[in-house]
Amino acid sequence: MQQPSLLTSGPATKTLREIIEVARLSDVDIYLVGGSVRDNIIGLPLKDLDLVTLGKPDHFVANIIAKLNAKVVHCSQYGTYKLTIGDIHVDICMSRTEHYLKAAGKPIIRPASIVTDMHRRDFSINAIALPLLPREPTALIDPTEGLADIKSKSIKVLHQNSFRDDPTRMIRAIRYEQRLAFKIAPTTLKLLLRDRDHVNLLPANKLRKLLDDISREEQAESIINRILQLNLLSSVSNLLQSFNKHHSSVRSITAAKPRVKSFNIYLGISSWHLTSQQVSRIKTQLALTNQQMKLIDQVLTVKKLAKKTRHNRTSLSDIYFHLKKTSELSRMIARHVISDNHFTKLLTKYETKLKWIKPTLNISDLCAETGITEGPLLGQVIRAIITAKIDGVISGKLEEIQLAQKVVRARNG
Repeated sequence: MQQPSLLTSGPATKTLREIIEVARLSDVDIYLVGGSVRDNIIGLPLKDLDLVTLGKPDHFVANIIAKLNAKVVHCSQYGTYKLTIGDIHVDICMSRTEHYLKAAGKPIIRPASIVTDMHRRDFSINAIALPLLPREPTALIDPTEGLADIKSKSIKVLHQNSFRDDPTRMIRAIRYEQRLAFKIAPTTLKLLLRDRDHVNLLPANKLRKLLDDISREEQAESIINRILQLNLLSSVSNLLQSFNKHHSSVRSITAAKPRVKSFNIYLGISSWHLTSQQVSRIKTQLALTNQQMKLIDQVLTVKKLAKKTRHNRTSLSDIYFHLKKTSELSRMIARHVISDNHFTKLLTKYETKLKWIKPTLNISDLCAETGITEGPLLGQVIRAIITAKIDGVISGKLEEIQLAQKVVRARNG
């Protein structure tokens, strides 16, 4: 295949040129590698940058931070930097070799040549490097025939124990297969099926990240179908099956809440449909963050309230105080999954009217009229006023004062 022109298209092109200039001033050998090269060979725009330096990149990264106002998102124990420059994500690491002492373990790394670095990669299509400051005219560095595999749309691992060393590669293979419309090579697929149980060796946080990465893909549905077909990630198959039933709802909520991670929305929707035992198991299996567990608990609070309104007469104030403990996202999730028209109307009433109800009197006036100071008793007074207003028992400032004084008298005996 003809060497592609990698610096002419995509939102990251300008940033890459700026980084090349910093590398020139820093006297650093730098290479564009991995998905950045692969996607441009295919004809996709350059969106993110994956870079490798010969030797430790610390000084080079410091110069990038100083000259390009880059932000460090993460620096791993292996000296891999994740940066952002504006909206562009940049990964920079040292050219190295890796040696795994056990399956799914942490590798031992050593500095190495760029060719050796290519041999440690996951797939041949990602084992291509473009020298960005060549000392003499040079072509792409392609020691594993990745160019040919891109042309034949074939995903191949580089050695027999690739999936055992890093079981996350199994899921990446499927993501690339579905995203790029490639095929996993027969020999690689055979190794994947041989080693698929090694996915169960992954720690919970890595398993959570795998699912997070899948949820970001436009082809999430086909990726999950392929995972289920190959009987991968069997420990969370119930969750994956639930994900696959709710892609349209996730897309709809994401459109309204673009800053919310798709994975969190999938989790929230699934928690509504799974059993309490399954939800508890998932919290442990995936080592969910506090934010994710809070969302799930809020969704379940709404679910419990929906059940209560079906079987018992529930006051509007009771509904208000239950929903007040939940987030807008959890209630939005409920509206997308519930089939109870009565409760859907209650949710709409809460969003459009109930949640805006508050005492006419401000806190200073309440304290002056009742002789109390801020504290638990003031909270009780405010709650009583809101309850009475929602349930239509009182209206107007005078009735609020009278109710507040009544609550204080009852409290003081």
